[in-house]
Amino acid sequence: SEVMKIVLASVSMPRGAFNDLLGPLLDETETGFERKHHKARIMLVGSHLDDPDFIRLIENLGGAVVSDFLCFGARYFTDPVPDGEDLTGALAERYLSKIPCPRMSGGHPQRSNFVLERIRQHDVDGVIIQRMKFCPTWWGESFMLLEDLKKAGIPCLELEKEYMPSGSGAIKTRVQAFIE
Repeated sequence: SEVMKIVLASVSMPRGAFNDLLGPLLDETETGFERKHHKARIMLVGSHLDDPDFIRLIENLGGAVVSDFLCFGARYFTDPVPDGEDLTGALAERYLSKIPCPRMSGGHPQRSNFVLERIRQHDVDGVIIQRMKFCPTWWGESFMLLEDLKKAGIPCLELEKEYMPSGSGAIKTRVQAFIE
């Protein structure tokens, strides 16, 4: 939940103000941080999510979100633009070749491979797929991704949620059962 707050700030604040706040935070993390006991290492996958409280709910139930595949997460920062003479070309190449959002047809194999690789890299115990209600592109993507994860033997939980917090009791119950 803390990392999500930082990522959201990085895409919504003026760069200078963000960097001024980030410096002391980086100094603090170099000295170490308290690791909480967790029951399961979770990868969070899905559509637009800008709600740190959703991740905090998972953390409070004993899940450690160790990786993600969200619009504002690992996928957003994968494949940084390389330095070089042709920065405009490099930027265009990055935007055209990055892992596409499910709204782009034909990208499912690339998205699925990215998720499976992150699961291996981060020793994930289970995947929570969250998607916004009435988001047909993520509905289709989650259906295909669930099949790929089941074939790989990865435990999964699919949650449909509304943008505004509602039904948190039902979500909490399902997440708690999944983590157990």
